[in-house]
Amino acid sequence: MVIERILSASFDDLPQDLKSCFLYLAAYPMNVSLSAGHIVRMWTAEGFIKPRKGRTLEELGHSYLKELVSRCLVELESQNAHGGIKTVTVHSRLVRFLQSEAREASFIEVSDRNDILAPASVRRLSIQDDSGTYTTFSNKFPKLRSFICRVAAGNSQSSDKSDQSKKERREFPEEVAGGSNLKSHDLKFLCWSKFLRLISVQGLKLQELPDEIGDMIHLRYLRVECPGLKKLPRSIRRLLNLQTLDISKTAVVEIHPHFWKIKTLRHVLAEKLTLPTSLVNELAELQTLHGVVAGEGKWDQGRSPLDKMAKLQSLELHGFNAANHGSALEGALTNMHLLGHLKLEGDGIPSCLFTGPILRCLQTMELDGAAKWPVVRWDIVRKVRPNLVGLKLKNNSQVPKELLDEMEAQKLMLLS
Repeated sequence: MVIERILSASFDDLPQDLKSCFLYLAAYPMNVSLSAGHIVRMWTAEGFIKPRKGRTLEELGHSYLKELVSRCLVELESQNAHGGIKTVTVHSRLVRFLQSEAREASFIEVSDRNDILAPASVRRLSIQDDSGTYTTFSNKFPKLRSFICRVAAGNSQSSDKSDQSKKERREFPEEVAGGSNLKSHDLKFLCWSKFLRLISVQGLKLQELPDEIGDMIHLRYLRVECPGLKKLPRSIRRLLNLQTLDISKTAVVEIHPHFWKIKTLRHVLAEKLTLPTSLVNELAELQTLHGVVAGEGKWDQGRSPLDKMAKLQSLELHGFNAANHGSALEGALTNMHLLGHLKLEGDGIPSCLFTGPILRCLQTMELDGAAKWPVVRWDIVRKVRPNLVGLKLKNNSQVPKELLDEMEAQKLMLLS
């Protein structure tokens, strides 16, 4: 057909690195919303993005995604506050083409069931189950490098087909709790896959990870979105090549202290993970730190857990307390020259966020808690925060009226 020939020509025209990135999207169902951040971090873990002097792998990854959008191979779905790509989607016809190409090249195996025909030869496996009937594998996958699994509970196969025929867009990732109709799952079958670089599981009724996960020395990306998961094994501290840990939408609140000594960590995303007070001189390569709690201990200025995170670009901190953490946080922020997003939740949010000569790259800020608001003209704020385009306030009762008026005039404030 003509359309298939056009798609094939467009695919063949891609540079090799970009071709692998595009082909990787075959892992996901049609008509779903894909987070740009998740996709880029997975590309990075897979090794698709080659280093280039002066740019991070993540920056290159986002430029790859932008290139796919400009070529109309990926559809832009939404943008973030500063105009970057937030979510994308791939048209159903393109997904079918990608899955055909991926199957022919033995690039990735995509299935909605666990009856894989040749498990011994599979390198990448994607399970996308909208029927909620997933059961744990009994197979061994000795050559497996990537395992992606998404299980949506409570949907029948027939209703899913009906949804697709109506072209109703589903969200990805979906926030599912596993469902009462699911049996308990485990990932022990992956213990035989010693070359794993990437694990991404969502919606499983998963209560724990196998202790053997610490033996997966090549693992770079671990994402678990399973609300039943309450703890991580001690062996996770042995994943010395790990770049991304994403345990958002889990109940994990603690992790082995030595985990924070992994020098390759670039992205840690959690729900309410306690940040050790003793964490000093660690995580120099970290770019994203979300869903961490400051804890009850006092931070010493110059020796706080955040002090060496000079490459941090996105920080979301809960449990902040001015008496215990205020001075140390202000000191740490002075070194975060690349920080573009900041979320603080707690008591006594410092006024330096609006007046101090820091955070010149800050684009979006979310504040939830009492703050010592300065009496200052908005033009001064704009001068010290020239890139600020989004501000969300959970408690604006103490904000000076003059400052509120200026924020509203600038269409900057996003109330929730």
